[in-house]
Amino acid sequence: MPQIVQLYVSTMSSSPSVRECFRCQYTLTICRSRDIVIDSLIEPNKNLPPLPRIGFILYIPKEYNIVTWHDRGHMRTIRIVKRKP
Repeated sequence: MPQIVQLYVSTMSSSPSVRECFRCQYTLTICRSRDIVIDSLIEPNKNLPPLPRIGFILYIPKEYNIVTWHDRGHMRTIRIVKRKP
C-alpha cells in the first residue's frame, strides 16, 4: 500500500457576467495515517473588484467525528459550523 496518494485538480471558475473569474489549482494529499492535506492556489482575474473571502465547504459523514484543522495562513480564520440533520 502506498504511503500517500495525491490528487491534482486544475479548474477555471466563471460567472454569467465575467468569464474566467478564477484559475484554481488544488493538491489533495491522502496519507496512510488518514490525514488529508489540501493545498490550494487561487488566482483571481485581474479585472475583478476586491473580494471579501475565498473558502472551502467540506462535508464530512457523521461517523467521522474527530476533525482537526491546521491553519498556517496569515490573518485567516476558520469557522466550524455544526448543523443538525
